[in-house]
Amino acid sequence: MKNFITTLLLISFFASCQNSNPQLEKELSETKARLEAAKSALKKKNATTETSLVHEVYFNLNDDLTPAQITQVHQTILQLKDIPVVHNLVIGDFKNLNDPRALSDYEIKISMEFIDEKEYSIYQAHPVHLALKKSIGDILAGPPVTYDFIKK
Repeated sequence: MKNFITTLLLISFFASCQNSNPQLEKELSETKARLEAAKSALKKKNATTETSLVHEVYFNLNDDLTPAQITQVHQTILQLKDIPVVHNLVIGDFKNLNDPRALSDYEIKISMEFIDEKEYSIYQAHPVHLALKKSIGDILAGPPVTYDFIKK
């Protein structure tokens, strides 16, 4: 008898799951439509914020810097990510591959991208960028070298 009641309850439960709720189905359909619209809007936004201007900077550091000081330079440079117009910031240290053409005088190189020259101008005047220039000026063996180009 106990098994019969359990079986009856399970059949009733599964049968009730088969019944659809029109209101829930409507809400599900509307939510799916909103999700697709949001995906489409995000895809469109990403397409319109494509970067085209690349800004590269090469740093020649003083020879007497400790590894801790170099680490601090990296951390300071990474603060440029806090500038909203800076996209795809990359920082790297020189790697000697025994190529005589290499720019081996420059220990650190950074690269970042902007949508256009207006964003680049905003970056140049931004307080985070100005603070970086001020804070690392004394540890540079010479002025940074830059190279800017438009992506093809």
